[in-house]
Amino acid sequence: MPKRIKEFDNLKISKLSIGNRHSAAISEEGLLYTFGSGNWGVLGHGTETDVSFTTPKVVETLAK
Repeated sequence: MPKRIKEFDNLKISKLSIGNRHSAAISEEGLLYTFGSGNWGVLGHGTETDVSFTTPKVVETLAK
């Protein structure tokens, strides 16, 4: 079921990829945001365990 992600209210998202377990968005500034289930490090936040991010988080290693 779609729901509003208020963290994106002040961002201009240019690309969005939605999956069953995790999703990603790229802002017009070129920042990658990921959220959802982070099993095996798929979100890019340096965690390998079963982590869940319910709000978008910038992938810091790509923001440099």
